[in-house]
Amino acid sequence: MSSMIKTGLTATLIGMSLAATSMSAQAIDLTLPTKNIDAMSTFTFSGDAAEMMGALGINVSGLGNTKQLAGGGLAFDMPVTEVAVSTSLIPLKITPESGEAMGSALGFSRQNASGFILANFDLDFSRNVLTADFIGVGGTIKGMDIFNFDIDQHLKVSLDGGLSLNMSVSDMYLTTTAQSKFASALKLESWAVAAMPLLDFGTIKVDIDPSLRFGLSDKAFTASVVPEAPQVAMMGLGLLGLAFVSHRRNRRGA
Repeated sequence: MSSMIKTGLTATLIGMSLAATSMSAQAIDLTLPTKNIDAMSTFTFSGDAAEMMGALGINVSGLGNTKQLAGGGLAFDMPVTEVAVSTSLIPLKITPESGEAMGSALGFSRQNASGFILANFDLDFSRNVLTADFIGVGGTIKGMDIFNFDIDQHLKVSLDGGLSLNMSVSDMYLTTTAQSKFASALKLESWAVAAMPLLDFGTIKVDIDPSLRFGLSDKAFTASVVPEAPQVAMMGLGLLGLAFVSHRRNRRGA
């Protein structure tokens, strides 16, 4: 039964694409709900980002649909709930337009700071920007630009065993607006504020295949309060900060 469902699902997705593209040689936009398909995005913080947040006593936690991966590093799985693609038949091409992780959230907290939550993520491939709802003590900013990114691996489409889509983005840097919001909510020191524009936060890898999943909510994540700050000792931050900024500038100048 599972094999039949997978085959039927793959045929439906392919059929939608071919039916749409057959009407015109122009590209056709398609929105595919992936709530019940094994579609996952993995946000992995870079070593530099994890090191800096650790030095500052910043804690990151998964909320809503988000699950932190076990093992080393700082990585989180966020189920993809919807993807939008542009398809054309002549030539045969599928181009990603956006991908949503509705209901997923990350909480950022720090001792003696209000902290904030990023929720309901959307990869916007028309601008190469990751947007999210910014939830802080002053309220919620819907769809705020958080990270600019580059495409590390362009969309790969495979029909081997069913329709699957894979891609990844990297070089994730905070937008100017996000830098200001992060600094204010986390009460960052001046050296950390200076380092933020230089900090590559990591990568996001997207994997979609026709396996089925159930019980996932695609409702928007909401919160009336921001995450509670942990009790973390923060000794020697000034020295660590100066060393980090110097290290990043040397690397970029190499």
